[in-house]
Amino acid sequence: MTTNYKRGYALEQKVKHFYESNGYIVIRSAGSHSPIDLVAIPTPEAIGRRIQFIQCKKTQLPKANIGNLQELIDIAIRCNALPVLACSIARKPFILTTVTSNQMILT
Repeated sequence: MTTNYKRGYALEQKVKHFYESNGYIVIRSAGSHSPIDLVAIPTPEAIGRRIQFIQCKKTQLPKANIGNLQELIDIAIRCNALPVLACSIARKPFILTTVTSNQMILT
């Protein structure tokens, strides 16, 4: 039986690998229960890219209410970073979206 922790960890690892293969150094915030799961820092070769604060969410529901993301937005704004949601719904590949509002519903 797979636990929610293992599912979440697996998603974080997939997102981390994606960013690393696209020119970022990625730091995982393990077990912190903060609004930021991953911090993606562009390498010097990645001109014009910004630091990204990433919240990873995995759900089995076809319609996912992601909930309150205001803290992620606030921290990202203070650090001039991009707030990003990485979400995987019902065993589908993850999607990345810039967080622009406090509440997000993915369908």
